[in-house]
Amino acid sequence: MAHAAIFGFSPEEALADTHFQINMLTANYDELEDRYESAKREIIELRSQLATARGDQEKLEAELSDLKQKSAPSVEFPEAAELLNQLKADRKKSTASLADVESILEILEKS
Repeated sequence: MAHAAIFGFSPEEALADTHFQINMLTANYDELEDRYESAKREIIELRSQLATARGDQEKLEAELSDLKQKSAPSVEFPEAAELLNQLKADRKKSTASLADVESILEILEKS
């Protein structure tokens, strides 16, 4: 029994075209699946690198904090009046006032 042509194709040609389309779709699916798996592996690697970087950052911040504490020695300054007296003893013509010395001490304590 003769089969009618489908859209200008014989049934054999239509079947061959359908098989071709299935093969193309399967190949595309396989390629997309490979890309997906590759992307998943890359994401896992990037997450690992991020975790390592965060750990390194925490260590560096802790080291920096330690260094700041160690490098900022606690200095006890004499009283402003005592410093002013020492200044006047060393430099007889100094015009510094007690307020000037107090301001200088405040600046030094903030540093």
